[in-house]
Amino acid sequence: MNNNRDRVLLYTEEFTKKHGYTPTAFQISNELYIPHDKVSSIIEVLRADGSIQISRPLS
Repeated sequence: MNNNRDRVLLYTEEFTKKHGYTPTAFQISNELYIPHDKVSSIIEVLRADGSIQISRPLS
């Protein structure tokens, strides 16, 4: 799972730098070809340990 965790973290960081907001679990899942439920679990762990902060644009 660490491999997927690292992939999700790297993708999230790069996406956030490029676009200015955090991608959704669906975006990550589609881009990295990882099942959505696994991505959601990984995101929750990353949020809990402070590796990422969720920020989304107001629409």
